Amino acid sequence: MNSSISRAIRCSLVMLISALLVSSCSSSSDSSSDEPQMAADPSGSNGESVIPSDGTSGNSNETEAVTSGDTTSGIQNESADGSDELATGSGEEPVGDQALPDNNNPAVVDPLIQNVVLVSFDITVPAYSSNELRLEVVWGELYLVADWIGDEFWSVSSELPTETEELLTVIYLDKFGAIELARFSQQFRTGSNLTEAFQLSADQFDTDQFDDDGDGVSNMDELNAGTDPFIDEDSLLPIEDSVSGRNAGSEDFESRLTDERPLFLTFQPSPNNPNQDSLSGSVDIDVGGNGTLAHNFRLGARYKNLLGTRTHSENTVSWEGVVNGHDGSDYAYTTNVSSTITLIDESTRSYVEETTNASRGTYNFDSEIRINLIGRLIEGTNVCEPVAGTHYSIQTSNVSGGRLSETSISKDLSDPYWRVLRVFNTYRNSELVTEEHFARELSMNAGAGIEEDGFICDFVDF
Repeated sequence: MNSSISRAIRCSLVMLISALLVSSCSSSSDSSSDEPQMAADPSGSNGESVIPSDGTSGNSNETEAVTSGDTTSGIQNESADGSDELATGSGEEPVGDQALPDNNNPAVVDPLIQNVVLVSFDITVPAYSSNELRLEVVWGELYLVADWIGDEFWSVSSELPTETEELLTVIYLDKFGAIELARFSQQFRTGSNLTEAFQLSADQFDTDQFDDDGDGVSNMDELNAGTDPFIDEDSLLPIEDSVSGRNAGSEDFESRLTDERPLFLTFQPSPNNPNQDSLSGSVDIDVGGNGTLAHNFRLGARYKNLLGTRTHSENTVSWEGVVNGHDGSDYAYTTNVSSTITLIDESTRSYVEETTNASRGTYNFDSEIRINLIGRLIEGTNVCEPVAGTHYSIQTSNVSGGRLSETSISKDLSDPYWRVLRVFNTYRNSELVTEEHFARELSMNAGAGIEEDGFICDFVDF
């Protein structure tokens, strides 16, 4: 009897346990169908260990995996404090919160940001006529060729980066770029406006720096004058010993004085002198070097009368005078003279003179002389030799087209020779002929009885 009861109790317990197991599985299946899928928790949903299929403890396997470092990159593990980390697989710092590049959305420039400015270069070039001109504009590494608009005006435009500074160079050329005429250079910085204008005037260009033949005349000046900028014409000019110049203040007036102060003398004819019929006049100079001179000469129909006033002021001696005369044939003339000698230093003087002459007879002739010279005192004399400056003369007439001749004589202190340029009328066809040469010295008659060429420049008044 006891044995039967025990067997019945055991059967009831087995059936009860089976019913509970079936109920538990059904409940688990129903719950998972209503909730979203989640990663499995290695510890189980109720904190108990899950028994794997091999019958070993789940906690034991987890401990071995962590101890051996056999983790898989990208697998999420639970840290000791319960937070999630992204395993790197190499023991490095977690990278789970680092941003990865998005290759499908590259960065682009904001189209609303202005980074270029349209600059217009408006340029007026020096006056020069040619059908082969070219104007280049260089800004940093940017190279532009300007367009001719009209007359001396050129223009070109280009987009440049904003707020940028580069060297701007504008080059003016002829022969399609073979001859450089002028250049402008300076730093130019763009702004931030939509458009800008840079204006350049003709006088901002430098033309003097371009002299391909090295003759001291710029390429542009040579082309304007019709000469070749690649040939030094001076090397082809002849060199003569001297060229003559006129200086009435020294020759006609100062040469008739002596160093005595005060000075008073009269002019009288020399006995039995075949070169004069009469001679009269006087000199009256006070102790300060101021006074007058009258000198009257006659030989047959020819005569020459001088009347002048001398003024001494500090380091200058000046003459204002007039000369009336007759050449003994058809022509009478009147010459007005204004000259000044200035003391520069112990051995240097300046000589400035203006002379006008009118000659009347069968035809009318007029002439003008303008002198501006620097002279060096010849040792042992009171005469200066011209060493630099200009001597210009022109003669005109009421016949043969008006201008008969024009002569320019010039020299800088550094020049070896005097440059002589003469333009004259051939009379035959009224065409003007130009002659040019060099002269080693400028010859000037200092006065009667004076051997040295030059002008009187040393006075007792100094």
